[in-house]
Amino acid sequence: MEVSGLDTTLTIAAGTIYDMAVVDSAILLIHDGGSVTPIVYANGTYISLPVVTDAVPSGSWKSSSVVDIDDDGTKEIIVNGYGSSSPKNILASI
Repeated sequence: MEVSGLDTTLTIAAGTIYDMAVVDSAILLIHDGGSVTPIVYANGTYISLPVVTDAVPSGSWKSSSVVDIDDDGTKEIIVNGYGSSSPKNILASI
């Protein structure tokens, strides 16, 4: 096993993780309250970056998709907020 979530120094925001997106060597964990924990792989180890609070209003519900929306060569992450009236969001490009 390359890495175990049980024995790590990663700092992950509190709350249930309902969604995640993987872009190249980055993992974005999307929590139930809308916070996002970025995890990157660099120099042979996983590193957690500062948590972004309220990045996805109302959280995401297993809907993240990684696409190049505007065909500019940059991958964007689209998520649908939880609930039918929640806004659709585009997370920062990676």
